[in-house]
Amino acid sequence: MGCGCVSASSDRPLTQMVELDSSPAGALILVDGQPKGVTPRKQELTKVTHRIELVKEGYTKCDTYIAPEPKSFLAHVYTFGVAFWDSDSFKSKYLFELVPVTK
Repeated sequence: MGCGCVSASSDRPLTQMVELDSSPAGALILVDGQPKGVTPRKQELTKVTHRIELVKEGYTKCDTYIAPEPKSFLAHVYTFGVAFWDSDSFKSKYLFELVPVTK
């Protein structure tokens, strides 16, 4: 019974699930200028640099860039078949501390 380890690829862009959160919660999330929901939120992003903006009334707008790492897929090949494990458990979490607007 032999075994080996190979990488699997597909035509889909490599992605990573990221968790976007803010303190306080409830900030509008814009990814590359497109609204995606409010914090806290899990968002799947492609492996490129993305502009992240968080907007909440009464707080200074947060504007930054993140570059998530891709999911890695490993296949352990056994004589009776192939089993894939998706490394979705390796997530990136981003917590943004929002600063109140001062008057």
